[in-house]
Amino acid sequence: MKLFSLTCTILLAAVSWLPAQPITITQIRIENMDAEQADVSTVSAYSSFSVGQTFEDDTLFSLIAIDVNRMRESGQYSYVEASIESHNEGSALVYTVATKPRLIGIRVVGADRIGNRKLMKKAELEVGSKVDDSVLERAALKIEEACRYYWYPDAEVTWEDEVNQELNTSFVTFTVNEGSKLGIRRMVINGNEHFKDKTLKKLLEQKEICWWHSKLTRYGQYKEDVQGLDVFTLQAFYMNNGYLDVVVHEPELEKSGKRSADLIYTIEEGRQYVIGDVVLTGVKDVDEADLRNRVLLKKGTVASNDNIENTNEALRQYYGDKGHISASVRSIRHADEASGVVDIEYVISEGPVGYINKINISGNEWTSDKVIRRELLVYPAEKYHRGRVLNSERILRNLNLFENVSVTPEPTGEPGKYDLNILVEETNTGNVSTGIAFSSIDTFFVFAEYYEGNFSFRQWPPKGDGQKFKVRAQLGTKRTDVEINFVEPWFLDRRLSLGVDLYHRDSSYYSSRYDLCTEGFRIELGRPITRLFGLRLGNRMRGTLGYSLEQFDLYDVDSNVPMIIQAEEGTRTKSTLDYTLLFDSRDYTYLPTKGNMTTLTPYVSGGPLGGQTSLYGVRLRSSQFLSLPESRWVLNLRGTVQSVETFGDSKDSSLFEGVPLFDRQFLGGQNTLRGFDYRDVGPQVSGEPIGGNTSAYVTLELSHPIWQKLRGAVFYDCGFVNVDSWDFDTSSYHDDWGVGIRLDMGIPLQVDVAWPITHDESLPGKPQVNFNISRSF
Repeated sequence: MKLFSLTCTILLAAVSWLPAQPITITQIRIENMDAEQADVSTVSAYSSFSVGQTFEDDTLFSLIAIDVNRMRESGQYSYVEASIESHNEGSALVYTVATKPRLIGIRVVGADRIGNRKLMKKAELEVGSKVDDSVLERAALKIEEACRYYWYPDAEVTWEDEVNQELNTSFVTFTVNEGSKLGIRRMVINGNEHFKDKTLKKLLEQKEICWWHSKLTRYGQYKEDVQGLDVFTLQAFYMNNGYLDVVVHEPELEKSGKRSADLIYTIEEGRQYVIGDVVLTGVKDVDEADLRNRVLLKKGTVASNDNIENTNEALRQYYGDKGHISASVRSIRHADEASGVVDIEYVISEGPVGYINKINISGNEWTSDKVIRRELLVYPAEKYHRGRVLNSERILRNLNLFENVSVTPEPTGEPGKYDLNILVEETNTGNVSTGIAFSSIDTFFVFAEYYEGNFSFRQWPPKGDGQKFKVRAQLGTKRTDVEINFVEPWFLDRRLSLGVDLYHRDSSYYSSRYDLCTEGFRIELGRPITRLFGLRLGNRMRGTLGYSLEQFDLYDVDSNVPMIIQAEEGTRTKSTLDYTLLFDSRDYTYLPTKGNMTTLTPYVSGGPLGGQTSLYGVRLRSSQFLSLPESRWVLNLRGTVQSVETFGDSKDSSLFEGVPLFDRQFLGGQNTLRGFDYRDVGPQVSGEPIGGNTSAYVTLELSHPIWQKLRGAVFYDCGFVNVDSWDFDTSSYHDDWGVGIRLDMGIPLQVDVAWPITHDESLPGKPQVNFNISRSF
């Protein structure tokens, strides 16, 4: 096929003699360069023009450029050109186009061992689609990538298309030269006197063949493209352990069998250095003693390359926080190989103090400037502060409204004044989805949901004010829910969030002998707590005051259910005020590897708040994540402690002192003690769980990546439920242990199998399988 260049050419050759008066479009014409006849109706979908319109010349040519670019990006045309032809009666707009051929057939040959049909699917081409050279080249690369996946790293793919010029159709043939099948049998490391092979191999992306899981994990595939990264990783590891002169050579591939090879790394370690003297030169405008507090290096400690470079950054940060916007810091290492001591000299160029002139925002097509400006920690006319600028950039990224954020100072031409240019690239914040899902609690259900993370109720389309809005309906065999959620993160233009929830939840999964319907609303106000007891907390702590009004309806109660449950049949209202203190220092909200998240929630219902339920209680939840050193294991220790008690007219002499069924504590199931059925841990009457006023549980879970987005886990759960309020006696504890997997490949999946250890005799003591899977479409 003749190679077409996807150029967008606008013929403006007559601009110099075009009349200065407005131009009227009297004709729109299409000229085809191939057999397929595009007409005005075909092009009109991409055109901004209609006959009879009049434009100024600069506006006209700008719109033409937009149309040509729109046609190019449609994927329908291999060539697009637009021009203006002037006549006495007006001007004609002429589009000259070449339409991409239509694909009528695909063939793959040469992949006798992998399978031609298998690779044809990997090309991701559909008969009937429009193709050109770039589309077919991308398909060939996908086939090559698939060959590497099937252990053929040297595979080459070429393609040839047969074009019927009369019909403007294409038939493409991909020819595969598979090469030899190859896996890495061994990774050999030579020259490593101070670190074990096992320690170094864990750092590398390249892996050895493992007989029991390589077919699943693809461990042992030869990955030539990661060799440079692995060499850098080894070198960085050694330099961070003081071996500043280390040399890591490119690995060599040696065949060790018909389908296997050894990959050999050679390392020249050199000697290990320790830190000697640290010298700061060029310090003029700041207190050197204060500046030296930022130095991370201690005399006599191992000379870590990261610590040397991080000190460089810390010194720059110090100057940037003092307003020295152009300060530079350069480190010079004076190493004595004989003694193993390295002196570090930091050469500083302070530069002048800078002030912020204007803050310019660009790239926000939907998001209003106000949403961005209100999050900034810096303002015009104040001294430049690098730390607050970087924190502002981080805050904007964490809004989940932007794909990319960059904040760059730009000299204005006036001494000491800089404009701050904020460039954002918006991301998709809205989603309409329907789906089917399964879990061990809800079993099967379908759902429909609309979510917008950059909502605006003041304009149409409803987008751009940074609010969050969600409507969700869910229908299942054991659950029917309808929810509406709204969050205004800056209520009354203050750093105060407003949340409103409306919900209807009809559930039968609590028990097979009764159903519970909950309806109500919740409103809450939250704000960050930046200081507590004199400690600076940044954005890690938040306080939220909430109020909810709910109605509970216990219905369809079987006559043979225990009387303590039958007594609760009917409706009851509850009016609740609560306050939640949240601390969150996790590195990631999804699959965190370190940090802590803790919530403390005291609450009160009834009394002066009204309703038919008067009680108070407290709930403490905490989850600590820890990455184990020199490994990819993540340890998670989490737990919950809570208790509730009635007061006033609600307090009585019954077993639970008047605490309603829906306010009692239960354990068991996929989110608590996984070795037991849902809500089975705790007091029971006639085999029916009745809960308790106090509960606590703790989970210890160790997880490790198995393959890409697949993680394996081993865990231990332990907890108890007691009848009385504030009774934390652990003698009735239950515990279990188990294993599980977590997978996220567009289908979030969690499966756990747990075996009870200590349990009541009334419980079966059999292993429990807990699962949760959902799919959107």
